[in-house]
Amino acid sequence: MNAVEQSYLEKAEQLCASAEQCTSSVRRKLADWGCPIEMMPKIVDKLVATGFVDEIRYVKAYCESKAFSQKWGRIKIQSMLRQKHIGGELIAKAVKEIDDERYRAVLREVAEEKWKTCQVADPMRSRGKLMAFLASRGYESEVVQEVVQDIINKK
Repeated sequence: MNAVEQSYLEKAEQLCASAEQCTSSVRRKLADWGCPIEMMPKIVDKLVATGFVDEIRYVKAYCESKAFSQKWGRIKIQSMLRQKHIGGELIAKAVKEIDDERYRAVLREVAEEKWKTCQVADPMRSRGKLMAFLASRGYESEVVQEVVQDIINKK
């Protein structure tokens, strides 16, 4: 590896050491830094070989973070991972590993918080607003329906 490649590699290693990265985000950063396209595969391969980049680890961390910190639903998480050029099987496996009990608790929390602000005179319209909001966060319609019905029945 020549000195130029080594400098890009070291910069990419620092990036990967600070936060989990996927190969597509590393490639994008290398391009932003002006790295020649022909050097990128060698650099990314080295990062993968040394464990700085691990797609499985990245996807698990991404799912955990987005589901429980950002409070996104599975649909939005899958969509965003596809935009990062992550393989479909890897996405499906990682999304299935999201703890369902915890996921539903977060959904309930988000739904109850939003319910306070979206109530109008027409109860069906209030319900529709809440369901649309939860769908926009990427939650699955069948899970949303269960939680919304439960919230409405409790009120």
